[in-house]
Amino acid sequence: MSNVTIARSLDDRIKNNVFRAIKNLENLPRTIVVKDNDLGRISIVSDYQYLPDFKLVWCNIMKHFRVYIFIVKEEGTAKQYTGYPIMNISTGLIASSFVIIYHFLHRYRSNVKG
Repeated sequence: MSNVTIARSLDDRIKNNVFRAIKNLENLPRTIVVKDNDLGRISIVSDYQYLPDFKLVWCNIMKHFRVYIFIVKEEGTAKQYTGYPIMNISTGLIASSFVIIYHFLHRYRSNVKG
């Protein structure tokens, strides 16, 4: 038997490293991580009203994910897109730091019982 090597581009390696780190957020209660087929978009969705949702969108030019935030602007309304990226994620290590920040927000959110 011969060994088969699948060549992956640098983009694919970055996307996979980031996704593997972000996927760990599914261990938190009421948190879902959704990806599209080519990992060009990753969404982090929470059922908690005052915990923001995030969407990571791949930028082919800069070779990083842009992180967009969705927040509740008024009590009782759905989460809304703010219109700007809040940060960029270009490595698995930076994604791990984002996971730590998200975990902190999840742990100390304002609607603990809701």
